[in-house]
Amino acid sequence: MDSSTPQFLPTLSAGKHRTPAQGACFMEYASFLAGERWSDRPTCTDPILAELARCVNDSVSDQARQWLLEDVTRVIGLRGDEILSLHVALRTAVTALPHVAPERKRSLAIGIRGMLLALAVRGETSGVAVERAVRALAAEPEAAAESAIYHDKVGNRPMHLIEVGGTQAIRHAVEGLLRAADGRGDADERLAALLRAGIDEAEASLDAATAPVRAALDAARLPAPRPAKRDLIGV
Repeated sequence: MDSSTPQFLPTLSAGKHRTPAQGACFMEYASFLAGERWSDRPTCTDPILAELARCVNDSVSDQARQWLLEDVTRVIGLRGDEILSLHVALRTAVTALPHVAPERKRSLAIGIRGMLLALAVRGETSGVAVERAVRALAAEPEAAAESAIYHDKVGNRPMHLIEVGGTQAIRHAVEGLLRAADGRGDADERLAALLRAGIDEAEASLDAATAPVRAALDAARLPAPRPAKRDLIGV
C-alpha cells in the first residue's frame, strides 16, 4: 500500500471522497482493500461493474449502504474483457426490467436488444446470459416490440454498449428501480439485489473465460493459478 492508503477502515458513505477521513464509496473501499491508489475507479474491477457499484452505493439509504460492505471484497479481481462488461450490463438491465415503469422498460429493452446484438457479433449467440435476456424480452412484449422498431430505424446495428451504452443501461436500471419503489419502501432491497446480481454475473463470466485454461492445467496435472481476487485480498 502506498502513502495515500488510510491506516484505518473508512466509513462507507455516498459520493466521491478526496480523503479516507471523509469516508469511502463502495469502489473507493475496494481500492483500499486491494492496496491500490485511493480511487473510485480502481483497476481491480471491471469498469461497468464499478459503475453499477457506484450507482447503487449513492442510491441506497445510509443504513442499507452498510449491507453492501460484505460484497466489497467480491469485486476485487473481477476484471476481464469486453464480454464480461456486456454480461454485467445485460444482467443488470434484465434484472431491473420487470420492476420499472413502462417508459423505463422501453429504454432497458432497447439496451438489452443492443447488447444481445453486440454479443452475437462477438460470437456469443447462446448460453445462460443470452437465454435469460431473450426470456426477459419475451415477458415484456410491448417493450420488446418497441426495441425492435428502434433498432430497425438505426439500421439494426449492434450498439456500442461497452463503455457509454453499458453505463447508460446501469443508470436506467438503478434510477428505474428507485422511481418504481417510491412510496413502497423496497428500493434498498432491490438495489442491493441488483448489485449482487451484477457481481454474480461477473464471477460467472470470468469463471467461464478461464475454464479452458483450468482444463488444460488439469490435463497436464499442473496446479491452477489462484484467482486474482483472492491474491489481492490475501485469502
